[in-house]
Amino acid sequence: MKISDIRSQLVYRDTAPHRAINSIKYIVIHHDAVEAPTEYNPIELYKREANYHYNKDWNGDGKVDGSGLMYHYKIDRWGNIYFCRNLGEALWHCGNYTKNLQSIAICLDGHLTNQKPTKAQLQSLKDFLVGLCTQHPEFPAGFSSVFGHREISATNCPGDNLIKFVQDFRKNKGQVNIENYSYETGEPQEPTVTIEQLQAEVKAKDDTIFELKDRVAELQGIEKDLKGTIEGFKQALEQEKQESANFLNKLAENLNCGLDKTTTLGCIEEIKAQADRVNLAESNLVKANNKIKKLNEELATNQDNCQTRLTTKSEEIDGLKTDLARVQKELAELQVAQEDKKSKVLLRLTFRAYALTLFKRPKSG
Repeated sequence: MKISDIRSQLVYRDTAPHRAINSIKYIVIHHDAVEAPTEYNPIELYKREANYHYNKDWNGDGKVDGSGLMYHYKIDRWGNIYFCRNLGEALWHCGNYTKNLQSIAICLDGHLTNQKPTKAQLQSLKDFLVGLCTQHPEFPAGFSSVFGHREISATNCPGDNLIKFVQDFRKNKGQVNIENYSYETGEPQEPTVTIEQLQAEVKAKDDTIFELKDRVAELQGIEKDLKGTIEGFKQALEQEKQESANFLNKLAENLNCGLDKTTTLGCIEEIKAQADRVNLAESNLVKANNKIKKLNEELATNQDNCQTRLTTKSEEIDGLKTDLARVQKELAELQVAQEDKKSKVLLRLTFRAYALTLFKRPKSG
């Protein structure tokens, strides 16, 4: 059984509580709670998980205080085991402070309620647990110390398809037959995606995270403004309450001063009359607004009608201008023709007059 040490490849800060190895009393089994595809790169996945845990606010106080990936070991879908964190570090993984200080965290890839573990995962988990429980006298954790996460705190982890295996392993002191448990029958494909592709994917997701952070900051600003507005409303309401209380106190003082019933009723009637006048004014205002709205609608309609008529008249004027130009052209042509005809008549008359002159001339000798 080979265990790959990838601690140097994962983001890390030395802020986790340190502990003695002999204080380890429990081994807690987890799943990722995220469905694993048939093809993926485990180390790149663990880098992303480590970055997420590293930048997480684990105490809920608004401070980023993650020390890195919160599992000591990971087991991928091919059954490969990865050493991710020092055993001398207590990690936040099982929702119980004391158990966190005294336990090792082992996490299997996949959502093991929606998915089944692979046969290789179950076999590696069994062999690894047997080794941890029998070959490490430096810490007291044994077969009876192996638990699923849900057996320590309220959660679904390590998934419905893994919890029985964990419980049977503990009950039978590691004597479990893999064939008695449900597992994926097909072997997952070895990853073919390149590191460059994964880096691009991670960068895209990081950019999305930054955008979400900006959006959160924007929403926080909006929330702050809304809180300020609500506070203003509260103050105005308190002021109204105080003014109402002062009015009632003053009215009570007036009544205690011996105002007679007639005077009191007169005050009440005056208040009612004022209220009626206010209601009437509001009603008149609504009517006026409605009338203005209607007038605006009529004005808009009239404007549309006027524009339509104006367009029609403009077209008619353009037509008349065209007709006028045509008539003027025809008139000019008639004038030219008339002048030509006059010239021809004058020429004929002149010719005839000349001819008559020739005929009347006396004959010589």
